[in-house]
Amino acid sequence: MISANKRQADGANVFVWSCTGGINQAWNFKAVTGGSYGMITTNLDGKCLEIMNGSQDNGGNVQVSACTGADNQLWRYDSSTFTLQSKLNSRFPVPSAKPDGLCVTAGWTTFQSVGFLSPNKDNVVLVVMNSGDHKVSFSLLADAYQGSEVVTSIPPHAIQTYSFPL
Repeated sequence: MISANKRQADGANVFVWSCTGGINQAWNFKAVTGGSYGMITTNLDGKCLEIMNGSQDNGGNVQVSACTGADNQLWRYDSSTFTLQSKLNSRFPVPSAKPDGLCVTAGWTTFQSVGFLSPNKDNVVLVVMNSGDHKVSFSLLADAYQGSEVVTSIPPHAIQTYSFPL
């Protein structure tokens, strides 16, 4: 299931998460008059799915933001290729069976993390890597912080390590 981050400021990331039936996992398609494209909005607050900063590069971040109707917020589903395509850099209709332009792609990310127990078993260690060209904001939820949420970010092309006492 594709989920909108429950922190719904403009620029909140969209990510894959186990299906919970939550409102942040419910999406709508709003057709745009005079075309094959439309806006995909979250039921959480009506914000639009968009490609961050109108990036036309592979690996561009997908996020939610206030709806403007700009090309980076316009999408179409191609049932012949089973792809969700952005209007950015698209030459629709596609002249062949191969998808054209930019497609939403699961399974590849510029943000990766791994967590493990320290050798002394007294800390949980989290290593985070951002191989992308943009800063990535994320939240840490840890019992060590009495269940509170810590919001932080990692700059482009960086690796950071976090350690939480048990």
